[in-house]
Amino acid sequence: MGNNRISRDCSMAKGTFETKGPNLAASEVIPVEEVKLPKLASFKFDGLRCSITEGSRPLTRSLKDIPNTYVRTVIMEANLPRGIDGELGVVSNDGSMDFRRSMSEIMSEDGEPEFRYYVFDNFAYDGAYLSRYESLSKFALPSWCIIAEQREVATVEEIRAYYAEALSLGHEGLILREHHAAYKFGRSTATSQDMLKMKPKR
Repeated sequence: MGNNRISRDCSMAKGTFETKGPNLAASEVIPVEEVKLPKLASFKFDGLRCSITEGSRPLTRSLKDIPNTYVRTVIMEANLPRGIDGELGVVSNDGSMDFRRSMSEIMSEDGEPEFRYYVFDNFAYDGAYLSRYESLSKFALPSWCIIAEQREVATVEEIRAYYAEALSLGHEGLILREHHAAYKFGRSTATSQDMLKMKPKR
């Protein structure tokens, strides 16, 4: 299968997935005091973005096949439904994603890494974010495919506490989502605040 881009005959919802890719958080990290509340918050997994397309084909954020033959085959044989969207990676002993190992092992064609796929959206489901997230629970998912927890945060203090928890568990930070946001192919904006990220400055 190689790393070929998705073909034109596999166009996604609204015909934009193949040109813009999955919904990404805004590039700008805004001050927590400027976040419009409430939001749904989840851990920011430091792995490889993976979206399921036609034929249970897993693609990276750049719309290329997952390089590792074993991981790609396992995912395709599981017949995951088109639209599932999440983060794929190798998990360290503390339960967080190991970015270096994920890039090394999943981006290599050979090997059989023990991977996890944390899913948090469904771009094939037409609705607000909360409805799309809830639709994931209707699928019979394999043990390595885990629905990422979404926690409602209504105050700045709750965001800070959850952010501290995320860092203490080895995660990269938090993703904050607007309950009623539509799925936007491509990157969100700090103005809309549909999807924001919180992570340490590098």
